[in-house]
Amino acid sequence: MSEYLCTTKKSQRIAAAVLSAVVLLAMLFSVIFMIEEAHHDCVGEDCPVCASISACVKTFDSLADGAAKPKIPIVLALFTAVAAITASTQIFSSETLISKKIRQNN
Repeated sequence: MSEYLCTTKKSQRIAAAVLSAVVLLAMLFSVIFMIEEAHHDCVGEDCPVCASISACVKTFDSLADGAAKPKIPIVLALFTAVAAITASTQIFSSETLISKKIRQNN
């Protein structure tokens, strides 16, 4: 069935790139969620946040086979660094001349 969906090498490359992007985005959002909710107020045994974090960890484990497991901490550190850089640029770039109500006359 896959030979009918991707008949050319270009379409196979596009499909592989899209699938890779989806997996990377899922991992990125999982890491961001786990970072944001690491110190949540746990309600006990049936905590939905803890269940979601557990699902994220299981997703990482299912994506990794024996050869890829040593690479997961590197990927997590990379995603954490990207998330930190993104957050810091949003913080520092939030002030503009318009937001400070500075008028520039010619």
